[in-house]
Amino acid sequence: MVRQAKGPMAEESTTTMALSQQSRAQERRGTRNLHLIRAGMGIALAGLILASAPAETDAAARAWAERGLWLCLGMSGSALAILTYLRIGEPPRWLAFLPPPIDVGAVTLMSLALGGASSPLTVLFFLILGVNGLMLRHGPMLFTALCVSAAHLALDRLGTAPLPRFEWGLYLLAYWLTALTTAGIIRTSQVLTREALEHQEARNNVLRTFGQHVSPQVVDALLAQGESTKTMVRHVSVMFLDIRGFTTLSESRPPQEVVTLLNDLFSFMIEEVNRHEGIINKFLGDGFMAVFGAPISSGEDARNSVAAAQAILRRLQERIDAGSLPPIRLGIGIHTGPAVTGSVGSEHRKEYTLIGDVVNVASRVESMCKELDSQLLVTAPVWELLPAGTASVQVHPDVPVRGRQETVTVVQLA
Repeated sequence: MVRQAKGPMAEESTTTMALSQQSRAQERRGTRNLHLIRAGMGIALAGLILASAPAETDAAARAWAERGLWLCLGMSGSALAILTYLRIGEPPRWLAFLPPPIDVGAVTLMSLALGGASSPLTVLFFLILGVNGLMLRHGPMLFTALCVSAAHLALDRLGTAPLPRFEWGLYLLAYWLTALTTAGIIRTSQVLTREALEHQEARNNVLRTFGQHVSPQVVDALLAQGESTKTMVRHVSVMFLDIRGFTTLSESRPPQEVVTLLNDLFSFMIEEVNRHEGIINKFLGDGFMAVFGAPISSGEDARNSVAAAQAILRRLQERIDAGSLPPIRLGIGIHTGPAVTGSVGSEHRKEYTLIGDVVNVASRVESMCKELDSQLLVTAPVWELLPAGTASVQVHPDVPVRGRQETVTVVQLA
């Protein structure tokens, strides 16, 4: 089975693209919510002005109220215009800096009509600061804080009831603390989102490189290790497994039944390989090649490979005895030794592979199972690494290996 993996540039592009798309989607939703609130707030403030414009107010207050009314209508009008723009396209980035002066100006004029900085309407400045945070952009957020600070200064100078300097300073401090806290939350959420996407992309890269049949523990170890796909020489144990007579078995069955049977067999085989800290490197029709010791090693790779093979044979026999599977025999060959490991291929298509004599010998040992009437053969180097007292059926010394001048000694374990 060939697995596709992307090169470093493609991986970076994918992460950047995902971040950009998610960021734009979040900003778009936040901008839409912001302008819905602005439209409603503008209408509400305009109604408040019309409802509370008594005849006995002085001329200056009426003038401030009239100007505030126009700005409130401008607030709603600009919000509706931007909402319409959002339905047909992407508004320019600078447009985010347009609402704060309009909104802050409307509240400022209404507050002047009611006395100045001591007006209860100044609490709306905090609302403006909060809703501008919906855009998830700290630039417009800080610009809004600047507008609010300037407005409060104007209210204090132009209003009829200026605030004490200490109270005025507390207002400014509260505005900037609100703005900076909101901007910090925005920035933190963006960083956390980026880290989450990068972690998911790294996980996806591991799965693309090593296939989907990798245990979560192996994935986590690979992510922690970081450089698992670099070309290097590792000492590994290689297992080749073949389902004997599967071609003959499949001739008398419908294709769908054959696929179901193969999946049933592979499911517990893959589970045992994963449980014993190996990975499935390749599927080979009615068999597979598994690796123990690459891309990560437990230090007991030979023992793990044999334990996995024995567990596979045990679970197979249990299913045969229970009648859930027809009588099936396996051929499993295991060899251990050095191999060059790493990703091979182009930038657009890569596969994690092993190159070395250990792979060839393991494949040849698996093919010996048929002629030696065995289901599990291991080479002498593997046997030497197994715990003392491991039971064997027979030792086959000096067995010729096709394609090699040197013979090998194999130990039959099943």
